[in-house]
Amino acid sequence: MTGAQARAKTLLKRLGAGVRRALNKPAVDRERPPVSRREQGPPLDAQMRRLGEAGLPLSEGLDRDDLLEWGPESTYRADPWRLILMTYASPADHRDDRPFCPCAGMIDTECADHPRACADLVRDLARIASLQSELHDVAIDMDRGAGQFSYRLGHHHRQLVPHPDGDWLDPEILDRMVSDFDARLPSGTHLWMMENGQSLAIFRLPDTEAAGLNALRPGLLRRLASGALDSRKPFCHDPAQERPAHA
Repeated sequence: MTGAQARAKTLLKRLGAGVRRALNKPAVDRERPPVSRREQGPPLDAQMRRLGEAGLPLSEGLDRDDLLEWGPESTYRADPWRLILMTYASPADHRDDRPFCPCAGMIDTECADHPRACADLVRDLARIASLQSELHDVAIDMDRGAGQFSYRLGHHHRQLVPHPDGDWLDPEILDRMVSDFDARLPSGTHLWMMENGQSLAIFRLPDTEAAGLNALRPGLLRRLASGALDSRKPFCHDPAQERPAHA
């Protein structure tokens, strides 16, 4: 395992631990008010079945018991759809760190101020988008200024120079990556996101299925598109501050 892979693994474990803490909090401790028994969401099996129909299956070798390893069914029902999606985006660290769902993942928008972190991010997005076989030549060059990284997706070569805001991910870097992946996804399928503090849960979904999940819980998912992070702090950059354009 390379140093970059070890750092990425440590980061994913930290994010997954946060989801596990949320799942094991009593309902009265969460920001949302407790849900009465009559108002509880669908059973865990029904939520799993609906996500599978939407194109978000559990990874091979994982099942219902692995979800319950992270938290009781009552918690998934008290905060339906959101908590199961957060779990699907996390690594199954009680097993072998495989993702709960092959078409989902979690990224941390802090501690992303180095080209190595950006290289890890493009690999994560390739897995989520099911485009690993099209991603090649991921490379880091630290000989020029603060460093740059590059990759090839299909026949398209991209070279980028991160301009982070302190420790925070440069939103333009994410915009460029998402634009590249969107161009390779089937028509009507995109990357969708759900916010969780400083982290983002990302999912590959047909637009119709994302709309269906939003109908079950309005505002649950947002399209991960150009400018999607611009209105979020700390992603906002001072518009008066000139920044070099990306290559």
